[in-house]
Amino acid sequence: MTVPTAAAPALLLAAVVLCSSSSATCDEVRDGVRRPVPAMYVFGDSLVDAGNNDFLSPPAPRARPPNGVDLPSLVRHRTGRFTNGFNLADIIAQQLGFEFSPPAYLSVTTPLSDLDLLRGRVGANYASGGSGILDITGNGSITLREQVQLFAETKARMIRAGLAGRESLDYLLAQSLFVISAGGNDFDAFDYGLPMSEAPAFIAAMVDTYINHINDCAAEVACCGGGKFNGEVGCSFATSLCADRDEYLFWDAVHGTEAAYRRAVHAFFYGTARDAEPVNLAQLVPTVVAVYSSSI
Repeated sequence: MTVPTAAAPALLLAAVVLCSSSSATCDEVRDGVRRPVPAMYVFGDSLVDAGNNDFLSPPAPRARPPNGVDLPSLVRHRTGRFTNGFNLADIIAQQLGFEFSPPAYLSVTTPLSDLDLLRGRVGANYASGGSGILDITGNGSITLREQVQLFAETKARMIRAGLAGRESLDYLLAQSLFVISAGGNDFDAFDYGLPMSEAPAFIAAMVDTYINHINDCAAEVACCGGGKFNGEVGCSFATSLCADRDEYLFWDAVHGTEAAYRRAVHAFFYGTARDAEPVNLAQLVPTVVAVYSSSI
């Protein structure tokens, strides 16, 4: 299922692909919460990175404060998210009955979290800010190919651990939700096969095509940053920060606010074919019992 979405004032587009290998569900109960899927596995870029880049060396981008300014103290000790609060992966997970995104894979160092992962429960987040579909995209980030390899290694560890049994593990993985957010960063690396002299006109035409996606916004302005529309300087303690963050669509030059992501996830779950096709997530996972916030 492919859901196109405008990324930010920079007018990049990202493709968010949500998929499950089966429309059937486990509908399991854990910690008193009924969850339609046993686990969630996340791949992609900064729209869903839950902290992997915090463990990478420069020049991989890091979500430094004030990123995460609105996260609850439970997760704020390691921000990791390129927005003011929860990101797309978190909100999708919450809609499925989890507290937030499964843990960043590089942060899974405690016996308890590792045990959950090896049992095929909760899942893991392999996403890395700056990565793309192409291997050459991203500077120091975990490429999408490497993320998939990490998942393959995770499955091999699960099999070796034998905590779920091979047949049970295959079933759990088949019923899990796999979320992939990728494509936006590839615009910087992709070779369109055009002469450089034609690139400005091509980009201008592309911008004209996509500008309609944000025509409903009152103002094309980011919450955190500097320069024109707050989109010319990256978000940091040295730049301006809006106070009414729930009223902004853009957090910085390339990322949405938590409020914008909540609206997007609402469309992923309950939207028409214009928002999610061939089916929305509520149809893909028909036993979803989480009630989405009436404040949307």
